[in-house]
Amino acid sequence: MPDETFHYSLTPESDPAAWASHDPAELVELLRVPDEILDALTTAELVDAVLDYPFLGNYLAQSTPEQGLDTLCSESDALAALLVREDAAAEIGLALDEADDMSDGLTTVQVQVLEGVLASLGSR
Repeated sequence: MPDETFHYSLTPESDPAAWASHDPAELVELLRVPDEILDALTTAELVDAVLDYPFLGNYLAQSTPEQGLDTLCSESDALAALLVREDAAAEIGLALDEADDMSDGLTTVQVQVLEGVLASLGSR
């Protein structure tokens, strides 16, 4: 069965030279995901796409978690799409539970982003 998981077309790991040849603003644009792809992804796949977003660390570069999420939402189409899914909180909860059960789990930044998204969803 072919791998149907979403993958960003360019990451620092997939092509370090190409990644280094672009400035951050260009990279954000190159990482845009077309609506038809976003619409076709399950919510669990959107969670994975958010976790794999190469600029996820920008969340920490802001003064508050809210500003971090705002920044990521403006950059990451996957996060923006995730925030409007009705089952987002449930899928994020599953991802966090699965990470607790895995030996290699999620990074601290990934957990913080998911927890920030959950807080954001809870305040709506």
